[in-house]
Amino acid sequence: MTRVLVVGADVDGERVLLERLHRMAGLPMGSLQACRDLDECELLIVRNSPGLINAAQRMRMTRPGMRLWVESLDGALLDGAQQALPKLPATEILSVLNGHARVAANSEPLHRQEPDPSHPSAASLSTRPAIIAAPASDASPRVSISRDALASSQTVHAGDIDAGRSGIQGSFALARALRSGIRQRQGSALLYDADQPVLAIDFSSAQAVPLLPVMQQGLAEAALWLGGHLSQLRLVEISADKYLGHEQQGQRLPLRALLWQAAQQMQDWERVDAQLEQGAVIHLQGWPDFRVLARQQDVFRLCSLLVRKPSSQAECVHLLDLAPATVQAFVHGAFLSGYVRLDEVSKSAFEQVRQDLRNVPAQPRGGLLARMWRSVRAAAGGN
Repeated sequence: MTRVLVVGADVDGERVLLERLHRMAGLPMGSLQACRDLDECELLIVRNSPGLINAAQRMRMTRPGMRLWVESLDGALLDGAQQALPKLPATEILSVLNGHARVAANSEPLHRQEPDPSHPSAASLSTRPAIIAAPASDASPRVSISRDALASSQTVHAGDIDAGRSGIQGSFALARALRSGIRQRQGSALLYDADQPVLAIDFSSAQAVPLLPVMQQGLAEAALWLGGHLSQLRLVEISADKYLGHEQQGQRLPLRALLWQAAQQMQDWERVDAQLEQGAVIHLQGWPDFRVLARQQDVFRLCSLLVRKPSSQAECVHLLDLAPATVQAFVHGAFLSGYVRLDEVSKSAFEQVRQDLRNVPAQPRGGLLARMWRSVRAAAGGN
């Protein structure tokens, strides 16, 4: 049984990839086992992200028995052991998946078993080397994860306490930093509560890993805790190596959906709400995930309006016949998760918008946007 660690994908993405590998190798389901311990995995597969690839290549240097593959955006499997990332030959993929991985030519395995003489390629292929953890005295800059550390969901990694005393804090500053990371799609970070790391974030894959037991029950529970505590947390940038170490400690969650739901639990929105009240224009920068939109007609109607015409809160309220609190709740979630930006306007411009609205009839709930929503729900089998 080959033990496979997938990094950079959520749980569903990991399951789909493992099922695909089973089919490629013609193996019965279960022959490839998802692994959570870096020092026990025989095959590490990372998504095509420069930060993840560099970190994985450094870690592989101290683990000669571990194979490294990169899954490209189009689903092709690349050889992560080489800087050029060439496409893996089908014969090598099948060899590794069937448990006959060859050890890297430039390194000797820590232990080698005798090849199976009945295998047609026994002369050139060796069986999987046993994985031996590096000694505790190894001072190389890599992530070393012990079984004891994995058993404890509150393990504090070396250097975490010192890092937790610096970083970005304050609700609005945190929101700006999170939005920036989401927009740039690069880098990793940790959120701390005092000296305790509580959430590991990888912006390149838009994934987050809760590190507290209270947050590890699911997306809703993680968002509930995060929204109630964000104002007291600190955000610290970390290396991709350190993120990979923390990623083994919990279930990966979609970052934007987590932040959207957390925003609904937060109370520190005075600054954003003041901007909305003063006529700031809401620009939709991307269509939200349908996990966010599911069965939320008002959110869908707001997105449908904003994708056509950036509008102020007053315009959204008037044109869609919505309560101001509904628009604000939408903006809170969309702002924190990076789906909208706010552009301030002058007082005179805002007054002109309010004057113009007096001559524009409100759109009835049976209008175009409502019909669009009903058609989408009908196509999806909703009520």
